[in-house]
Amino acid sequence: MVKKILFTNSEAEIRATGIQFQKDGEIMTVKARKEIIVTAGALQSPKILEISGVGSAKLLRSHNIDVQIDNPHIGENLQDHILCFIRALKAAMKEYVTTKTGPLLSIGVASYAYLPVLEFLFEDGQKTLQGLFDSHADHEKAENPVVALYYYRAKSLLESKDEAPGAFLVVSSQAILPVDPDSKDSPAGPVAGKYIMLGIMLSKPLSKESVHIESFDPNKEPAIGPTFLTHPLDMEIFARHMRYLETIAESAPLRLLLKENGGHWDPNSVLKD
Repeated sequence: MVKKILFTNSEAEIRATGIQFQKDGEIMTVKARKEIIVTAGALQSPKILEISGVGSAKLLRSHNIDVQIDNPHIGENLQDHILCFIRALKAAMKEYVTTKTGPLLSIGVASYAYLPVLEFLFEDGQKTLQGLFDSHADHEKAENPVVALYYYRAKSLLESKDEAPGAFLVVSSQAILPVDPDSKDSPAGPVAGKYIMLGIMLSKPLSKESVHIESFDPNKEPAIGPTFLTHPLDMEIFARHMRYLETIAESAPLRLLLKENGGHWDPNSVLKD
């Protein structure tokens, strides 16, 4: 486990020279011959940088960490792709029982496609999209130029007919959580029968999250600030993608693979305008 990056600090420059890590309870140091590349993922990379003294000076000092480089952007603008499965379709999959073949032998994700918001491809939809941007124009007056730049980049993607802000999935499984925890009709786990789920993932979210240390102790996990769907445009785009799942389920060739008059795994997953 990496404990921190080591630096040499002179008047001319600050240079990363090695790393300190722990293995089998022993603290070890490795010196870099050329450079150090931090590749610990979106959650652990900011943690390693911050415990090493690279990050917001205010945050680092609050944890008694010597500041090597004051960079308030470390750990900010985390972008995650929220995923929602809103429909489960009952299927007549006797093929697996009789011949041990078919979709149940797959790794789970049976199909995957990137699509635009289809209603935005038409003239009326373009007007609706522009209205959404106009109504939320004041939401993205960000002081951080990176955030503002991403907003205008995402806007251009949504306006383009050649880009795909949504990823649609077909999964050979059942959801394990109820759609509506307060409803007696929502099952709290798998139910009898064979189902597939249709899902949508927001691939170009505008909502931003953060990940930061809560201690100088490298053994402690960082705190993640989830802000899913806090940007109002994310909710608008996500909802429109979800409404299209019903159309996909009722269209050939997928419709031909589903049991005729098959029901929803959870009656509360039926979409309403």
